[in-house]
Amino acid sequence: MSRAIWSGAQQKLKGYYGGLRVYNKVLSIDQIRELYEYDAERFGHRTNVVALHKGNLGIGVNYPNSRLEVAGADGLQEYPPRAMTGHETYMEGQGVFRVSASSEYGPGGRDAWYAFDNSTGGWQQDVNSWDTNGTNYIGSASFEGASGEFIQLELPHPIKPKQVKLVSSVTNRMITDGILFGRDANNGTWRAIHIITGYTTWSYNIPQYIGINATEYYDAFTLLIQKISGHTNIHIAGIKFFGTPAPSSLEDGHLTLGKALTAPRVSGHAAGAETPRAESLVVHYDTTVDSVASGTTVVDTSGNGVNGTLTNGATYSSTDRALTFDGTDDKIDATYPSSTGDNTFSVSFWMKRAANDGTHCPVFIGDGANGQGIGMDIYTNGSVYWFVYGGKNFHWPGVTSTWFPVGSWTHVAASHTAGTDFANLNKVWINGVEMSGSATFSGTADLSLDANDGVTLGARLNLNYLNGSISNFKLYDVALTADEVAAEYALGRTGKSLNITDTAVCLGGTVPRAQLDVRGSMIIDGIIKHSAWPAFRVTTNNGENVFSNHSGGTNAKSSGHNNNTNSSDEVIPWKNVVYDNTGSYTYSGAGDYKFTAPVSGIYHFHFHCLFTRSSTNSVRLDLKFFVNGGLNAHLEMHGDFSSSAAHNVGRGHTTSVHLNAGDYVQVVFTGVGGQWGVYTSGGNAYFNVFSGQLIAAD
Repeated sequence: MSRAIWSGAQQKLKGYYGGLRVYNKVLSIDQIRELYEYDAERFGHRTNVVALHKGNLGIGVNYPNSRLEVAGADGLQEYPPRAMTGHETYMEGQGVFRVSASSEYGPGGRDAWYAFDNSTGGWQQDVNSWDTNGTNYIGSASFEGASGEFIQLELPHPIKPKQVKLVSSVTNRMITDGILFGRDANNGTWRAIHIITGYTTWSYNIPQYIGINATEYYDAFTLLIQKISGHTNIHIAGIKFFGTPAPSSLEDGHLTLGKALTAPRVSGHAAGAETPRAESLVVHYDTTVDSVASGTTVVDTSGNGVNGTLTNGATYSSTDRALTFDGTDDKIDATYPSSTGDNTFSVSFWMKRAANDGTHCPVFIGDGANGQGIGMDIYTNGSVYWFVYGGKNFHWPGVTSTWFPVGSWTHVAASHTAGTDFANLNKVWINGVEMSGSATFSGTADLSLDANDGVTLGARLNLNYLNGSISNFKLYDVALTADEVAAEYALGRTGKSLNITDTAVCLGGTVPRAQLDVRGSMIIDGIIKHSAWPAFRVTTNNGENVFSNHSGGTNAKSSGHNNNTNSSDEVIPWKNVVYDNTGSYTYSGAGDYKFTAPVSGIYHFHFHCLFTRSSTNSVRLDLKFFVNGGLNAHLEMHGDFSSSAAHNVGRGHTTSVHLNAGDYVQVVFTGVGGQWGVYTSGGNAYFNVFSGQLIAAD
C-alpha cells in the first residue's frame, strides 16, 4: 500500500491506494467485477468467510452466535433506499419506513417526511425555538432528557449505521450542534450514538457526510437539533442514512431475519409445483408483479423479449394483479415468433368477464384470413368456440355462464399440435378439467400461420373486445399434457404465495396492501376481535328536561336542532357515555350531541326513549335520524296513544346507513300538536338509549 499526494495546479488527493494495476486493453464488466471480488476482502468491503465457531456456522460472519448466521448484503446500503411519499411509506423488499418530528410547519409542504423525499423541500419545524443567533434554545421540545427540536426515522429492519448525509436548502437554518440517537434493535433502548458539533458552514444543496461507525444494530434514529446556524427555526432539506443490514440467524428453530421474508410458495400443494416446461415458455406476462407494465409496454419475463403493447386504454391493475380491458376497443398486441405454416403451441391464462355484454375473445394468434389464425370466442348465448379462423373448430353450446361466470376468475388452457387431425390434436381445459371430449367438431381449413405472426389479448384482432381482465398469460412452443395443465392450475392466479414484509402478511399475493391481506376466501371458526371497531352506547342524564315544540324554559335543549330556535326538531341530549371505544361520540352543548364516523362503511344505529305526553293535543310523535344536519330516516307515529291527557309512550327507531369518514349522526324527535317530553326520572338510563356500531367497513 502506498501514499499518493498531488500538488500544484492539479486537484490535491491526500490518502492511500493499493493494488494498482495498469492494462493495455479495455477491461470487460466481468473482468472488472472479478478484480473487485479478488481485493474486496483486503480493503474491508467484504468478509469472505465461512466460519465454524463453537458449533455455530457463519456465512460472512467471523464469530457466529447462532447455529446459522448469514451476513447482510455487502457494502453500505441507503436508508430509505427510495424517496418517501408520506409519513409512512412502504418500499418493496424492505417494508414500511415511518417519519415523525417534534413539530411540523403547516399547513403542509414542510412535513417531516419531506426530508426523505429526495427533493430540496425538506422538513421545517413549527414556531420559533431559538434566539435570533440560533445558539440558545427557547422551545419546549426534548428527547431522552435533552432539549431541542427533533426528527425521527423508524426502519422496517435494523441496520448498523456508518454515516448520515445531511443536505441544506436554507443555509442559515441548519444544525450546528446536536445528538444522533439510535434505538437498540435488541431491547428498544434509545442511546446517543454520535455527538454533532461545530458544523457551522453549509452550502445550498451540497451534502455533508457525518461519520457514525456504530458497532451495534439500530431500528430507529432520532436527530436532535440543539443549535442552528443563525436563525430561529430549523430547516433540513435532506437526510439519508448509510449502513449495513443486520444478519439473519437460525437458532433452535427460531428464525431471525435481517430484512423481509418472501416465500414464493408456502401452501398445501406439491413441492414440485413450479411453472411446467419453463424452458419452453415463449411469452410470460407475469401479472403478479407491478413491473409487468412499464408505460404502454407489457413486459415479457420469459427471456424472449416478446413484449406486448397496451392499446386504446388497456391497463394493468396492481390491485387486481391483472391486465384490464373495457370491452370497447382495448387490447394488447405482440409479435409471436412463429414459423411459416402450422405450429405446435399451448396457452395458459386466467380471465374474468366484467359483464355478459357481447362476444369476448380473450386470445387470438395470427390474422383474419381463412386458416391463418386461431383463438377462442365466448358468446352471450352460451356458446364457446376454440377455432381456426374460417376453418376447423370445437363448439360447446350453453356453457358460457358455467365456465365464465361474470365477476369470477376462470383458468383456461389450450394446446394445438401441428397436423390436420384437429379433433385429436387440440385440447381445451377449464379450471384444470379437459373439455375437448364434450365438444362438437366442424370445419375444413387447417391452421397455417405466417412467420412472426401476431398475438392479440383481449380481442380477435379488431372485434370481439373483452370486457374483463386477464392474468398471468403464458404461451408455450409445446403441447402441454394434462398433468402439466393441472400444475399450471394449481399454481393459482397470483402464485399462491406467502409474503411477510415488516409486520404485514399477504396470503395469495406478492405485496401486502394491509397488515393482513388475503387474496381469496377465509373460513374462520373463531371470533374476529378489533378494539378499534367503532361501537358506542349513550343514555340521558337523570333529571334532564327535554321538551319539543319550543316549550320548557329549563329545557337543556330548548334551542332546537342545530341551534335553530324556529325548528320543532329536537336533538336528544345524550350526555351519559356508557361505552365508546373510539371516542367518536361527542357533545358540546345545544344541537351538538352526535356520533362521528371514524372510518367509512355501513353503520347500524338504534335508539329508544320513553316519551311523556302532555295532553290529548299531542297527536303525533316523529322519530328521526339526521346525517350531517339533514334528514336521513324518519319514523312517524300517529294516533297510537291513550286517550288520557298525560301518558308515557315507549318508542324506538332503527336504521342502517352508509357513512363516509367524518360524517355525523344525530337523533331527533318531533312532537306534533301539544308538548312532548323525554322521561328522565328514575331508571331513565334503561328507558333512553342511543347505540350504534360499524357493521362493514369500505
